[in-house]
Amino acid sequence: MKTFGIRTRSIKTALVACLAGLLASCAQAPQAPSEAHLNSVRASGLDHVATVFAFDLAGASVFVAEPELEYRRRSSSDFPRHSPEDFELDDRNRARLRDVMETAFAESFLAPRRSTVAASVDEADYRMQFGFEDFGIAAPLDLEPMTRYYAQYSASGKLYGRLYDREGNLVMEFNDRRDIGDNWGRGMNGGNLDRFTRITFWSDMRNDMRKAFKSLDRALQAGG
Repeated sequence: MKTFGIRTRSIKTALVACLAGLLASCAQAPQAPSEAHLNSVRASGLDHVATVFAFDLAGASVFVAEPELEYRRRSSSDFPRHSPEDFELDDRNRARLRDVMETAFAESFLAPRRSTVAASVDEADYRMQFGFEDFGIAAPLDLEPMTRYYAQYSASGKLYGRLYDREGNLVMEFNDRRDIGDNWGRGMNGGNLDRFTRITFWSDMRNDMRKAFKSLDRALQAGG
């Protein structure tokens, strides 16, 4: 009976250990929505597009959140008289960027589906989160009046978008490396450089966002 008691305790100890390990693994599991259920769309002019099966945004309302910006690291030698913060968008310019992206998204992607932009997330069927990784502006937007700076691009970075339903499930995502305002062969005297100003930055951003969202529209139409 002594041996039986020892074996019983060993079995109980093993079961407790297994249960504890299972609970620990569950506790450490990520809580973010899984992307495994998304299907890649092959016919795309973008680097990556994926959606849930039978994705359909027709007639829906979408709230566009403030874009997330992850800035590129800069060397102090690039602009000795400017700090890295000078290459970042302040609150006013971040709000303007959101308006530019929201308008381009509505015109180039939502309108063909008879969908609309929602005024608040509570009123929306979906929430779109745009952002840029490795985002770099060619020069500070507030350059001194007499300063002239020439660049091939107004900005560049990895544009991404993630669309969530009301339950927080990821239903569509895309990303693409963008060179915004590419002046290759179109700059001064047929060169690759053109003057950078606040005006050219916002003009280039509007045009590039329209192109990006038109490519997204074509990808989903072809993929569907």
